[in-house]
Amino acid sequence: MLQKIKLSTNIILPLLALMLSVTSCSVNPSNVGNKGNEKLSQYDKEQIKDEEIAKFRKYIQDSLKESYAVTVKKNLNTDVDAVPYSAIDLVPAYKGCDQSLSKEEIEHCTSEGIKNYVNSNFDTKGVEEFAQEGVNRVYVRFTISKEGRVKDVDARASHLKLSEEAKRVVYSIPKMQPGKHRGEVVSVLYSLPIIFEMK
Repeated sequence: MLQKIKLSTNIILPLLALMLSVTSCSVNPSNVGNKGNEKLSQYDKEQIKDEEIAKFRKYIQDSLKESYAVTVKKNLNTDVDAVPYSAIDLVPAYKGCDQSLSKEEIEHCTSEGIKNYVNSNFDTKGVEEFAQEGVNRVYVRFTISKEGRVKDVDARASHLKLSEEAKRVVYSIPKMQPGKHRGEVVSVLYSLPIIFEMK
C-alpha cells in the first residue's frame, strides 16, 4: 500500500507544482469583474492569486482525501467509516452480554466472549504442522458491521495456514448487538491476538 501511495505522490506532487505555477501566473481581469481595459493594482493581482491558490489547494486536498479513502478501502479491505473499538461510545455486545451494563462491563464481557469463542474453535491440531514450536501468535483485525456481523477479516501469522484458520474462526463468530457512536449505529474496528503454544 505504501508503494502505491508513494507512487501516486511521485506523480501528483510534480503535477501539483506545474498546475500551481500555471494558475499563479495567469490572471484574467474579466474573471474578477473588472473592465477589460482597466489595469489591476498589484494588491488586486496578489489577492486574486491568493484566492485562486486557496481554491486550488482545497480542490487538491479534497481529491487526495477521496483518493486516499478509496485506496485504503481497496488495499486494507476495511470499512473506512468504522469507529475504533477503543473510541466508541457504546461497544458491540457479544451474545449474552447485556447492553444495559456499564461501558467497561460490556467491553469486558464482549472481549471475553470473543476470546473464549475463538480459543475454543481454533483448530490447533489442524494447523500443527504449520505452527512453530513454542508460542505462536496470529494478529487479527476485523470489523463488526452495523448489523452486528463480522466482516473484513485480516490476519497475519508466521504461516498462511495459521492466518486462514484464524479467518475461518473469526468469520464464524455469532452475530452481536452492534455498537453505537454519537447515538448512531456504526461499524466498529476490532483487533484480536490469537496466542497458542505448540510443544
